[in-house]
Amino acid sequence: MENPARPHANTCDRFTTQAMVGESPPMQAIQAYIRKVALTDSHVLITGETGTGKELVAEQIHQHSPRARQPFICLNCAAIPDSLFESELFGYERGAFTGASALTRGAFERADGGTLFLDEIGDMSPFAQAKILRTVEDKAIYRLGGQRRIPLNIRVIAATNQDLERLVTAGQFRPDLYFRLHVASIHLPPLRDRKSDLWPLCQHYIRALNWRWEREVEGFTPDVFEALLRYEWPGNVRELKNLIEAIFITVVSRTIGFTDLPEAFGRRLRDVEKRSLTERDRLLAALVSTQWNKSQAAQQLRWSRMTLYRKLQHYHLTVPREHQVQRSSYNQGQDSGDVPSSVRMPRGRAMRADEPTNLLAWELPEALWQRMAALIPARKSPIGHPQTVDLRRVTEGILYVLRTGIPWHACPREHFGPSSTLYYYFTRWLNTGVWEQLWAEALTIADDLQGREWTWRRRHRSNHMN
Repeated sequence: MENPARPHANTCDRFTTQAMVGESPPMQAIQAYIRKVALTDSHVLITGETGTGKELVAEQIHQHSPRARQPFICLNCAAIPDSLFESELFGYERGAFTGASALTRGAFERADGGTLFLDEIGDMSPFAQAKILRTVEDKAIYRLGGQRRIPLNIRVIAATNQDLERLVTAGQFRPDLYFRLHVASIHLPPLRDRKSDLWPLCQHYIRALNWRWEREVEGFTPDVFEALLRYEWPGNVRELKNLIEAIFITVVSRTIGFTDLPEAFGRRLRDVEKRSLTERDRLLAALVSTQWNKSQAAQQLRWSRMTLYRKLQHYHLTVPREHQVQRSSYNQGQDSGDVPSSVRMPRGRAMRADEPTNLLAWELPEALWQRMAALIPARKSPIGHPQTVDLRRVTEGILYVLRTGIPWHACPREHFGPSSTLYYYFTRWLNTGVWEQLWAEALTIADDLQGREWTWRRRHRSNHMN
């Protein structure tokens, strides 16, 4: 078991440098309040979710107070069993119990003259709460096995990620202890409520790790940072800090892209992208990815079949008449669905067979290419090795099928590769939520190039007639 009580180190790691980072109005107000509270000797109660920096706030109060040169002792209340609580907090005399071979001072006595930080105070048992209350009120302790009263000059700062008022109402936390500690109160907002601080936090930890590991990482690419802004950060600032440190272990470039993110975190980002779609978009994506098989779509969405039918009626979605089952040489008899008419280009805009196939090689944003490469891993060969795939060529082939409305198996293999590869990546688009954005951008660029297409057609026809 980790030592629940630890002194504050005099030397500070640059990665955990003692500074409050945040430019949002809530953090500016908290920093101003910390400076005011530090000048007093009142007890402080710090609340907030796990990972919001409660211990850092306690350290800031101590460092700005007249007690800054005295000890700062941290005590993890959740890590101490009742059988060891008194000995950890109050210490013991020699011979107080079997194994007590020397006088040992407890956390309260070691913090004399300074600050005692009681972390996770909401997890203390009623027995521990009673012991803490008596000490806070009397400002004195008795060591186990001792008879001498030891006066204390300490300041107590408590922290919890629980709602103490609710615990008091439920009879799980002593109201007298709550009101004794709840003199000055500081609530730390979660990171998802102050995302304007995400950029300075990232820069702070990147600079610290560059100094620590002698690196020259500049930061995240714009598309990755946009994804971080959409993420909810359930682990708050601690999760961000650990993420950046995990990235630094493997990153080789000066900028951090999607491929540099840990695999588990990348999956969570993709889940966020899926949830960001509207319910209608998720339903449509599931239907297309399952070739309009309602049972499979319901399973993918984790809905019942009746729920799926109600949603189809609510959003006025019907199975397209043009949706026909195609056969491909790759699946050797397994069904492969065509594209629904809702995502096809209108027949009037379909390309002629004599037009160049590379007309759809649109200049899509580089950031979007990188995002696709990160979200869509290369498929594996039968022996388990990744296959080398020209992602741009495959993408152009998929867009060619969607614009022309031809069956997958009829897509020119010599230009875009096997139709099975195209359909594989198309389904991966749907599953990762990339397809919606890509298709919207592709159509926008296509409209801009419409005049260029008609210019090419007139020139091609003129040359053919001559």
